[in-house]
Amino acid sequence: MSSGDVEDYVAARQSHTEENSNDSTGDTDDFTENADDSFVENKPKEAKKCRFAPEVSIEGGVSIDRGENAGVKKCRFAVPEDEPEVKKCRFAVPEDKPDVRRPDIRPIDPSLDAGEIEFLDHHSLRTPSCAVRFGGTSVHVYPQRYSQLLLEEREENKYNKREITVKRMSDVSSGLVFLRIVYTLASLFIIGFLFAFVLLLLFHVVLGGLVTELGLTSDMPAKYPLAVAVILSLPTFVNGCSTFLVIAFSFASDTWGGNELMKYASPFSVVVTEWIAFFVYLGIPVLVGSFSLITSHDDWYQNMLLTWFGCILVFAAFYAVCVVYYEVRACFMLARELDVKYECQEYGDGAGVKGILKRAILLRQVHRWSGSKVVSYIARGNDAPGKSTRNVVKNTEKDKHATAVNYDLKAYVGLALAKAACQSFVKVNNPPVRLHSIDEARGVLPVNTSLGWGLEKIYCRNRDQRRIDVVKGPGSISKSMAYSNFVCAIFGRILIVFAIISFLVWMDFGMGIVLVVSLIIVIKCSLELRREYAVFVSYKSLSENRKFEDVITSLRAKAIVANNKGFHKSLINPLQKEELEELFDEILDEENTSGCNYDETCDENEGFYNVKETFRVTRPTAKMCWFFFVTEIMFFFFVPLITFLSSGFVTFGWIFILIGAFSGMRRYLSASVLLEELGTLDLLARSVSESNLRATVRSRRGVVSGRESSVQKWTEMHRISDIIGTISQARSKKVLRTVLFSLLLFFIAIIAVAIATANAAEDTSDTILLRDFKYDGVDNLRYPACVLQKEFLVGGDIQPIAIDYAFASQNAYKSLDTAQDQLDLWFGVKNAAVYNETAVETFKKERGFLGSRSVYGLVEFPSVPGFAVIVVRGTKNAFDFLTDIQIYGAAALLQLVRFLLPAGDAWTPILHRVASFMNILENSSLTNVTPYRETTEFIKYLKEQGRYKQLHITGHSLGGGIAMISGAQTETPAIAISGPNLRLSRLTFQPPVSEEAVNIFTLNYIPRRDIVPMIDDRGDLVQQIQCNTGVNNPFGCHLGGRTVCQLMHDCGSGDRSIPCFCVEDYGFPEPTPRPGTNRTYAEACIEQVPLSVG
Repeated sequence: MSSGDVEDYVAARQSHTEENSNDSTGDTDDFTENADDSFVENKPKEAKKCRFAPEVSIEGGVSIDRGENAGVKKCRFAVPEDEPEVKKCRFAVPEDKPDVRRPDIRPIDPSLDAGEIEFLDHHSLRTPSCAVRFGGTSVHVYPQRYSQLLLEEREENKYNKREITVKRMSDVSSGLVFLRIVYTLASLFIIGFLFAFVLLLLFHVVLGGLVTELGLTSDMPAKYPLAVAVILSLPTFVNGCSTFLVIAFSFASDTWGGNELMKYASPFSVVVTEWIAFFVYLGIPVLVGSFSLITSHDDWYQNMLLTWFGCILVFAAFYAVCVVYYEVRACFMLARELDVKYECQEYGDGAGVKGILKRAILLRQVHRWSGSKVVSYIARGNDAPGKSTRNVVKNTEKDKHATAVNYDLKAYVGLALAKAACQSFVKVNNPPVRLHSIDEARGVLPVNTSLGWGLEKIYCRNRDQRRIDVVKGPGSISKSMAYSNFVCAIFGRILIVFAIISFLVWMDFGMGIVLVVSLIIVIKCSLELRREYAVFVSYKSLSENRKFEDVITSLRAKAIVANNKGFHKSLINPLQKEELEELFDEILDEENTSGCNYDETCDENEGFYNVKETFRVTRPTAKMCWFFFVTEIMFFFFVPLITFLSSGFVTFGWIFILIGAFSGMRRYLSASVLLEELGTLDLLARSVSESNLRATVRSRRGVVSGRESSVQKWTEMHRISDIIGTISQARSKKVLRTVLFSLLLFFIAIIAVAIATANAAEDTSDTILLRDFKYDGVDNLRYPACVLQKEFLVGGDIQPIAIDYAFASQNAYKSLDTAQDQLDLWFGVKNAAVYNETAVETFKKERGFLGSRSVYGLVEFPSVPGFAVIVVRGTKNAFDFLTDIQIYGAAALLQLVRFLLPAGDAWTPILHRVASFMNILENSSLTNVTPYRETTEFIKYLKEQGRYKQLHITGHSLGGGIAMISGAQTETPAIAISGPNLRLSRLTFQPPVSEEAVNIFTLNYIPRRDIVPMIDDRGDLVQQIQCNTGVNNPFGCHLGGRTVCQLMHDCGSGDRSIPCFCVEDYGFPEPTPRPGTNRTYAEACIEQVPLSVG
C-alpha cells in the first residue's frame, strides 16, 4: 500500500469529522454523485489559498526563493480564508448519507488533478533527456554511460491511473567496450607521459637553475640572479603542472565515457566532434600503420604508435584549451550577474570587459586572502543545512552534534590587524559571511541508504563532502550497518598502522624510525576516528524513537488497496475498517507529540546531514587585494620570465610562459571562486537566457524555441558544473600539488646534502686482502661471463676474469694512493697494474675539463703493452645521485609508466623516442657538466694518440652506466657492474647511441634483485648473477664489495686475493686455504696482515 492510499483514507476521515463538528454547509458543492454512489471532485471555481507556510526549496543546504510565487506551497487541502482552522479534503461526504464513514471514491482524472507531468533535466545528468511517444506511451530516455534509463509513462491502465515505470536498458556492445578500453589505455599513457615530463621539468629547473648556476658542479662563478629567479618560479611551475595533470586525468575519464564533456566543450557540433575523435583514436593511426605495411617498412608498428601518441597528445591539448575557455567564459558570465545577489559596489561595477576583469580578479584575491573558520557538525534531517543550522552558535544541542570550529592562520592575523586598528588593510565581517561549497552550489548531495550501502564505499568516501545518511524509513541504514561502519573504520585504520609497521620492521629500519612513523600514523588515525565516532553517536541518537514508523508499517500491512489513488469498497470489510480507524487514532496521538502532520508524508525516509561549512571572518580591503595581485604577478611571473630569457634559458622561458599564462587565467579568472560566493548556478542560466534573447533580436528567424532555450541552459550549466566539479575543484589537484612540492623539497634536500659533503675526504682505508686463501667456485654450471677476453694477461698465464673488473670498479671509490696499493695486493705482483695519473691530468688541461667533478682513472698493465682500462667511479655522494636522475630520469619514469599501465609493454617500441622528446628540457649548462661527455672525450683522446691498441672501460653503479654510454659512443668494450642500462635513453645522449652499439659493445653484470640495473631496458649482453641477501634488502645487492665476493664464490678466485669483508660483512662461507697455509682465515683477518707482495 502506497503512502498516497493511506493519506487519502486518513484525510477523508479527518475531513468528515471536522465537517460534522463545525456543521459546515455547502461543502459538498465541489462533489457530484455518480450512478454507482461514488463521488468525483468537480473543478473548483476559484483557487483557494493554502494555510501552510511558504515553501523553501533546499538545494545542497542553501535556501532559495524560487521567484515571485515561490512562497506558495501546493497542497491538496485547500482552506477558505474565513475558515483557517478547518482542513478541507477533496473527498467529501454527502449530506444525505451522514452515516457513511468512508465513501467509495473513484480515482480522479489525472488531467483534472495534477495536469501534465513536467520532466526537468538537472545539469548533473550526462546528457539531456529525450521524450518519445508511441502506442499511447510517453517515454523519457536518459542516456547513461553504457545504459539508458527509461521513464515510461502510461496515461491509462486498469484503474484509469497515470503510471510511470522506470526501466534500465543496456546500451553497450562488446565491441564498444573493447574500443573504449583501448582508447582509455592510450589516454592513460598520455597521462603517464605528462607526469614524467612534469617531474623531469621540475628536476631540471632545480638542477639546471640552482645547482649549475650556483657553481656547485664546476669551478665556474655563481650566477645568483638566475638562482633567485628559479626559486621564484617554483610556485608557478608547481601550480601550473598540477593543473595540467588534473586536466589530463579528466581527459582520460572523459575518453572512457565516450567524450561526454568534449562534446559540449568543443566549438564544433557533436557530429564533427565524434568524427574528430574517431580519426584521432583509430582512423589516422590505422591508416599510417597500413601504409607502412604496404610499403614494407620494418618499423610499421613503431610508426603507428608514434602517430597514435601524437594524435592523442594534440587532442588532449585541444581538450585543455576548451576547458580553460569555458571556465573563463563562465567566470565572465557569473561576474556580470553577481550584482543580482550581492551589492557589488566594493567589487566593482562590472560594466564592460574591463569592469568584469577587475571584479573577477578582486573577488579571487578576497577569496584567497580572507581569514575563515571551518565549522563541522551533524544536523538532524528536519533541519536542512544552511537553514536552521546556518548560524551554528544558535543551534541547540539537540539539533547539532560533535560541532568543531577551526580558524585558519589568516583569520588570526586578520583579527589581530583589525584589533590593532589597521582598517586600511583588513576588515572584519560581523556576522561572518558563509561561503558555499562547490558541491552545494552544484546541487550535489549524495544520499546513503541501505540499498547502496557497502563497507568499501563507506570507508573510502570523501569525508569533506556533504551527504545525507538515512536513519529512518524503509531505506534507512540499519543498526548492523551503522555498527559495521564504525567497526570497519576502526579495523581499517588498525590494518593500515599494522601493515606500515610490519613493512618497516621487514625492511630492517631502526626501532626509532619505526616508533616515530607509528606515532604519527596513530595520531592521524585517531583524529579521523573521532569524526567517525561522532557520526556513530548521532546515528544512535536519531534512531532511538521508532514508534511512529512502526505505526505506519503496521498500517501498510493491514490495509488492502486496489490502486495508488483510493480504496475500492468491495475490497474493504467492516472489520478492516475498524482496525484502520484504531490505527488512525494512534497516528493522531503521534501527531500531537511529534509535531509531524500525517498529510506532510511522515512515512518518508529521514536522515541527518554531515556538514562542513566555511565562514569568512576577515577580508582584505580592495587596496590590499590589488597590492597582492601586482606583487604576485611581478615576482612570480615577470621576474623569472625575464631572467630566463636574458640568461639563455630559452626553453625554460617558453615553457614558463605557457604554464604561467595557462594557470594564471584559471587562477585569477576562476569561476569556482564566484560560484562559492553565489552558492548556485541559477545566475548562469539567467545569463544564458539573456544571451538567447539578444541572439533572437539579432537573428533573422526572430525566435528561439523553448526546447532549444532549455537545452542551451542545460548545456551551459552542465558544462561548467562538470568542469568545476571534476577539474577546477578536483581532490586530485591538492594531492598532485602536494606530491610535486614534496619532490621539490626532496631535490632541494639532496642539493643541501651535496653542498655539505662536497669537500668530504676521500676513502683512504685499506681492504684486507689475503693471498693464501681461495674460492674454487661452484660445482654446477658457472656463469658464461666468468672468463673474459684473453688480452687481459697479468703475472704469467693468469686468464682475465670478471672479478678483475668488479674489483677495479670497487677500487675506484678510494683515493689514488690507496687504490694503487690495493691493486698490488689484488694481483700479488708489485706494479702489475698502475694508475696513470699523468695522462688524465694532461687530458683535462688540454680539453678544458679542469674543475669538473667527474672521477675516473686510467689503469695500465706493463706486462701487456698497448692495453689499458679506464675505471669510472660510481655514485658516492649526493651530486652523483643528481647525475643519476639527470641521465636516467626520463627512462626510469617511462619505465614506471609502462609498469603501472595495463598492457604497458605495447608502448615499448616508441619509449626511446618519447624519452628523446623529453630531453628538450636539458639545457646547455647541464649538458656541459654531464660525466659521460668527459669520459667519451677521454677515450677519443687516447685513441687519437695511438698509444693503446686495446681499451676497456668499466665502472660500478653510475660509473658502470657512464662506462656503457662512452663505450657505445666510441665503440669501446664496456664492462659494467650493477650499472643502469641505456636502451631506452640511447637517443638522449650527445651524440646518440645506436641499438646495435648497445648490443655489441656493452656487458652488464646484474645481481639479482639489484634496483639500479632495473633502470632502463637491458641490452643483449647481460650476465645475471646471484645475491645472498634476503628479499627484504634489495639495496644490499647493489654493493660493489658484495658483487666482488659473489663472483669470487661462484666463478672462483683464481690467483686473486680474498677480501676479509666477504665473510665478515656479507656472510659468505670461509674460503679454503691454499697449499702451505699455516693459519686459519679467521686468524688471518684478525691479524690484518696480508702476505707480502712480490
